[in-house]
Amino acid sequence: ISWTYQVGFGPSRSFLLRIRKRDKRRVLRPYLQYIHSVSDEIDQTRKERRLYTNAAAGDGGRWRSVPFTHPATMDTIAMDSELKNKIKADLESFLKSKQYYHRLGRAWRRSYLLYGRSGTGKSSFVAAMAETLSY
Repeated sequence: ISWTYQVGFGPSRSFLLRIRKRDKRRVLRPYLQYIHSVSDEIDQTRKERRLYTNAAAGDGGRWRSVPFTHPATMDTIAMDSELKNKIKADLESFLKSKQYYHRLGRAWRRSYLLYGRSGTGKSSFVAAMAETLSY
């Protein structure tokens, strides 16, 4: 396998992937899947997180967004460290399981039931999870 960077006329630039014919069947699909997954990870980390709200009915019911900036992270959340580590591990496992869910034909989602009185940190915990997942 070899990659070459090609520059054309004007802004035209591309990468060329060369694979020997005898290796094509064995290598091409897994390699392209790997490149696609790495590309998705890079896109996810670069993506700006936004908070969406439904505008007033007088505005046609359109959704609006603002940049999502919240100081909460999993490190700043006041929680039992053992429980926090379990949740972190579960979130990391969830991130890695997207292809598994896709193969099974299931929705790729995770749910948590958060309960407690107002001001106990439920929203901050959700913000910390969003930060951890880069969502």
